[in-house]
Amino acid sequence: MKPVLFGLTLLVLSSCVPTQQNARALKIGDLAGRWQSADCVALPDGRGGTLYRSITFDFNGDQWTIAVTMHAEQTCAVKLFGFRFTGPVALGAASSTVRGATEGTFGYQQTFFTAYAEPFVQAFNAAKCADGSFKLGIEQDTSLTGCLGQPSVKDYPREYDLVKLEDGKLYFGLRPADNNMGTPERRPTMLSPYPLVRP
Repeated sequence: MKPVLFGLTLLVLSSCVPTQQNARALKIGDLAGRWQSADCVALPDGRGGTLYRSITFDFNGDQWTIAVTMHAEQTCAVKLFGFRFTGPVALGAASSTVRGATEGTFGYQQTFFTAYAEPFVQAFNAAKCADGSFKLGIEQDTSLTGCLGQPSVKDYPREYDLVKLEDGKLYFGLRPADNNMGTPERRPTMLSPYPLVRP
């Protein structure tokens, strides 16, 4: 009888453990408030050099706002340029591909860019971002025009992402090389290694 009882015990216990399919999906309330980079993150600049990134991310009701600043050095003290995106957010079902993650849809309602160094003033104006009148440190609305690699909100209205909370850290999906997450099929299948934390 003992083997039978032991087997039944294991069966009952295993049915109580959340699986990838039945784990509780996150709710917006779980994420409410501000999150920020845990570290100044080094990223390749595409030309053999390195840029350094800092992020703040806010969830306010059903709205999200991300502010990203790119820096010249590893302490994230010297700003080069930044961008800020905002729009509606909705969380869906638990991910079927990433354990503990929840599917999220992030709408783009407004996008803004800011140049903190003269080369980026010139680059944004040459690309006709906003109305082509960038000045140092002045944020410009690029929602209608897009800017460099960021399309207009009309051409790129939403992204399909993942979110996961683990040990007080907030993870998003790992962005693809082409940065395109504009359809459900483009939703990441892995998490970014760079989490955000509470301030």
